[in-house]
Amino acid sequence: MTLLQSSSSGSILFDDCDILHHRKEIRSVLGYLPQDFRFFEKLKTWEFLDYGAGLAGIRGKRKQAEVVDELLRKVGLYEVRDRWANRLSGGMKRRLDIAQAIVGNPKIIIVDEPTTGLENRTFNCNDSGLVCMVLGDSLRTGKRRRNSAEVRGYAMKGKVYPGEAEWLESWAKVPSDEWLELMKQWNPEKFDAKEWVRRFKAAGFRYIKITTKQHEGFCLWPSEYSPYNVARTPYGKDILVELVQACGEEGMDIHFYFSVMDWSHPDWRYDIGSREDSIAFRRFLAFMDNQLKELATRYPSVKDFWFDGTWDSSIKKNAWWTVYAEQMLKELVPGVTVNSRLRSDEYGKRHFDSNGHLMGGYESGYERRLPDAVKDLQVPRRDWEVCMTIPENQWGYHKDWSLSYVKKTVESIGYIVHAVSMGKIWL
Repeated sequence: MTLLQSSSSGSILFDDCDILHHRKEIRSVLGYLPQDFRFFEKLKTWEFLDYGAGLAGIRGKRKQAEVVDELLRKVGLYEVRDRWANRLSGGMKRRLDIAQAIVGNPKIIIVDEPTTGLENRTFNCNDSGLVCMVLGDSLRTGKRRRNSAEVRGYAMKGKVYPGEAEWLESWAKVPSDEWLELMKQWNPEKFDAKEWVRRFKAAGFRYIKITTKQHEGFCLWPSEYSPYNVARTPYGKDILVELVQACGEEGMDIHFYFSVMDWSHPDWRYDIGSREDSIAFRRFLAFMDNQLKELATRYPSVKDFWFDGTWDSSIKKNAWWTVYAEQMLKELVPGVTVNSRLRSDEYGKRHFDSNGHLMGGYESGYERRLPDAVKDLQVPRRDWEVCMTIPENQWGYHKDWSLSYVKKTVESIGYIVHAVSMGKIWL
């Protein structure tokens, strides 16, 4: 049906047309979402989709660029359009799969076992409706829809935007200073660190990983280096110290998530394109050093630093800093571990260096996906951790879970069993 293989016998009709004898015409109305898509090593996200637009018969550089940018916005990938396609997270890759399947507004989309790696959300459909043929597992949200432009939906001032919750500031194009005004409303007065830790321990948890700072730059501790911190909220108290102390009392380890990407800082850069950018980013890295030193010295019982927001060219071009940061933390907190997501080598390789050696204390590249228990036989030989969410990719707060798929209990248990069977941890 996908015209990727020759038939041995029989016929398949579409609008009374035998697709086996009219391949060119059928390809112009056919979209295909394979179970396992292999991305070209040397193509960026927009280049991959541009290549697909050409295959779909869209001609002219300007027209192709318009189609590509529109699709990237609809699937929430416009902000990472210049990232290498094979470096996208698992969920992002599946969204790119969807984008290439619907390029050119096909009348038919053939979907091969879509629940494999797909976060069970609606497709973006064209205005004329869509015939979706599912091979293998059925989509949980397999209704026929029209004009649905969401892969995920998160609300801001009554409007729903596609994309991950913690990226809402970016999707909604809210200025950083306006976004961070929200901290003046933040007052978790019912927060009880001791009760949290007691419940986690009773459930069998071995450690807690808390977000100290996400991409927007708000700090969950009273940082001396940023005005956007918990001390300036109505709550006013140091949540990290409360949680660290509660963990100590219950014998629970505490880990810190920390985003290097920081939209609140004027010297943050996605890339280094000029001498001025280089100077600014040096100041930014000094700012990072100071904040990391704060965390390491204020909370010396921390057992792990889990870095994020390190995929952009600005960090890759300053790979020396990732080595320095890891060494600095290990000197300040003897025995502390640092995940592989921090590290980059001088050739831009992440997690594993150009010689194939793991960088950092353990592999943290698995996100919203698990290693294949049959094919990925090398994975159990090293330390690794996979991170997932119960609601669909909601790494940030979102009050309306009905806008996205929520994993069932049996699914979550299945993921835990899968991870443990390969010797490691489901976060």
